[in-house]
Amino acid sequence: MKTDGPTRIISEGIDHIITLPVFNWDNMRAQMPMANIYNSLKAKLGKSPLIHVAEKLEQRVKKKDVVVLTTGFYVTSGDTLETDGPPGAVTLARGIDVGLEAALVMVVDENFVDSMKTICAATGLNVCGTDKIKNGPHRIAVEGFPKEDKKAEATAERLMRTLNPSALISVECDDRNSKGVYHSASGNNLTPYQAKLPVLFDSAYRSDAFTVGIGDFGNEIGMANLRDIFQELTPSHAKCKCGCGSGIVGSTRTHGSIIANISNWGAYGLEAALALVLQNSDVMHDPALETRVLEETARQGYVDGATGLIEPTADGASREINANIVHMLRALLLLQESKLFQRALG
Repeated sequence: MKTDGPTRIISEGIDHIITLPVFNWDNMRAQMPMANIYNSLKAKLGKSPLIHVAEKLEQRVKKKDVVVLTTGFYVTSGDTLETDGPPGAVTLARGIDVGLEAALVMVVDENFVDSMKTICAATGLNVCGTDKIKNGPHRIAVEGFPKEDKKAEATAERLMRTLNPSALISVECDDRNSKGVYHSASGNNLTPYQAKLPVLFDSAYRSDAFTVGIGDFGNEIGMANLRDIFQELTPSHAKCKCGCGSGIVGSTRTHGSIIANISNWGAYGLEAALALVLQNSDVMHDPALETRVLEETARQGYVDGATGLIEPTADGASREINANIVHMLRALLLLQESKLFQRALG
């Protein structure tokens, strides 16, 4: 993809939107220099992390190839999942369906399969079994994943063998640190509560599948690739409250990493980047769909991780703010089709 002229401007605009240093209360409390962290990752890659991942997906994922998405960060205060993650994962799944015509599988904590099916359906995708995802367009299956390590290993082996995915994408999934401990952003030990999804990504990383982790703090799958950046810019990540002594940064390697101010926004940014690479603005969902998905996520009892309330918000950002983020991303993509914009750039 050409990265000069209009495309470069649009790409940089997408990068800027997803790293706006507002609304995520955990990041504000930790004084996370999000733009600096993102730009450091961008410098390591030599291009936008979003464009890097979008181009790889375009190259690796063919029609009816299986793409696995995972999500679900357990919130102990509500005994449920948080609203950051699922909306981003399901709307990104929709975008991959529209743009790449892939066969989709969502993998979540085994206790939340039914609720995730309903959230997937809110995007317009048809929920079915894994045996039927290639039988027609716009299909997605939902599979459960266990919390127990041995069961997780067996489940990961089964999923990789039966699905043979071309790509796996994690959106806001807790990761274990170098000592195997899963942490909250505040440094508490969440190991007993989290589905052991990193085991699936370990298996995928050793295969031919392209793996991606999207996070917003450092304790998520995929953030291990940013460890040196966190050490320099957020030394507080080296500490935790559980006494393990290894901090909160995850240890699971992925081929691509995306960090954003809110993980949902990272998924929306990847949608927009894929739309830019494919030159197809239909890949990006609209504000009305964003609101519908957020509202369905709350109806399923998921909580805002910042407020602890069951409401259609994410990390303290209102439904209006989230809809406006999507609106701005779509507006940028429409510049790609604007003759006036291209003429103005000479």
